[in-house]
Amino acid sequence: AGAARVGSVSARNEEWTRAVLALCAELQNRMPAQEETLPSEKQRRARALESLAGATLPGRRDESWRFTSLTALREMRFDDPALVAVSACSPDDIATICVEQPPQHERSRAQHEADAVAPIRAVLQGGVLDRALSEGLDALPEGVYVGTLRDAPADVQAAAEEVLAERLAREPEHFFSSLHAALLLDRTVVFVPAEVRLERALQLLCVASATDAKAPAAAASAPSFVYVLGERAHARVVESHVCFAPAEDASSSRAVGKGGGLFESSQSVVRLASGAELEHALVSELRGNSVHVGAVSVQALAQSKYAATTVSVGARMSRWDVRVDMDGRGAHGEVLGFALGDQGRVSDLHSKLNHNVPGCTSNQLQKNIALAHGKTVFCGHVLVDWGAYQSESAQLCRSLLLSSDARVDAMPVLVINNQDVVATHGATIADLSDEELFYLRSRGLSRDKARALLVAGFGNEILQRVPLESARQRVARSLTNIVERIASNEFSMSEFSSI
Repeated sequence: AGAARVGSVSARNEEWTRAVLALCAELQNRMPAQEETLPSEKQRRARALESLAGATLPGRRDESWRFTSLTALREMRFDDPALVAVSACSPDDIATICVEQPPQHERSRAQHEADAVAPIRAVLQGGVLDRALSEGLDALPEGVYVGTLRDAPADVQAAAEEVLAERLAREPEHFFSSLHAALLLDRTVVFVPAEVRLERALQLLCVASATDAKAPAAAASAPSFVYVLGERAHARVVESHVCFAPAEDASSSRAVGKGGGLFESSQSVVRLASGAELEHALVSELRGNSVHVGAVSVQALAQSKYAATTVSVGARMSRWDVRVDMDGRGAHGEVLGFALGDQGRVSDLHSKLNHNVPGCTSNQLQKNIALAHGKTVFCGHVLVDWGAYQSESAQLCRSLLLSSDARVDAMPVLVINNQDVVATHGATIADLSDEELFYLRSRGLSRDKARALLVAGFGNEILQRVPLESARQRVARSLTNIVERIASNEFSMSEFSSI
């Protein structure tokens, strides 16, 4: 019986892959005019289609997907090319998404001042840059470029192509990287030249429209970014992935499936020259029957710093794959993350922090909350390569398991190939601390209010790292929803283990 089930799943995966491959082939008609399409993009797309022809949707037998089911994606139908890269977003919609609320009183003066400066905003509809809805792109500092790869100045285009070629040489192609390249209709470049510091935060707002549950086919989107920062350049960037779901799907408290929806495949490729710094917030807040698979690949050269903050809330299934290669002495890689698995939703983070040369440092803190049939997955891999002596690495995953019907999978991994290293790692999976609850209750708080306060503080440590108040507020609403459900005693006492 077990073998029959595996065979049935494999057959469905193959059937799904064939349907998606046919869709990608039809997308050729939606590509920009042939004379406007870069030869390199044509080659990457052709290579992706060739790779997909011999591939199939990953399953539980694939190690990197062993703990994360792709059932939500396999249930989606993709047979209408007109639903790829579609979004009917208006200026009013953008204003609603990006409304800035008054900063919270506990935030620092520096954070208040940073938020007071209006961000530069590039809006991508269905993965394609829409300059009409964007703000501030015509008032960038001299030499800074935010726009499509095909319209970029020759020097920017050459630098971006070099970064893309280097990534292909460094990382083997896999199913989802090939699928992303096949679905891709446009690519956005963020170029910051040497010695330039972007004082204003840059928001890359990716909006897409999901089809409703009665629709025969799902929508798809493939936003793609290339970041090139010159020597001692500095930038703060927020990638926000937002879905306009049908009202009945967006308002549902539970993950919905089977019919319509949205699949988003995003990719970011980053190169930091010597001394460059990038603060990179990656916020996935899709809604309803949506699936998001995002990949980030970073090359950090000498004395550069890459600091990522990943956030996953709302989608039926969301996953971030973050890889940081520290290829220059003194480089620093940091990945802080928050994931919410609630009401049957799955949030997954896979990361690789590679110390490839001596004298690099890395830090990772992942915080997960799982409850009400939700699930979170963390697989953090730290490699200290041969010869990468005097490396320092710290890794910790903390997970709150707030109900007995939820699940957390945590896999911290250290691979150390020499002795002159300082490295720590660990993972905790528990309900809220009994000691902390007792302390708050001894100060007069009820049990439910004490729990709500601790849950809010648990997530806010990561959310405060997102450098835009509007993005923080939207994500905080998901956390507030959990806090209110706890405070209203929505869950029975038997679901929790703490006092």
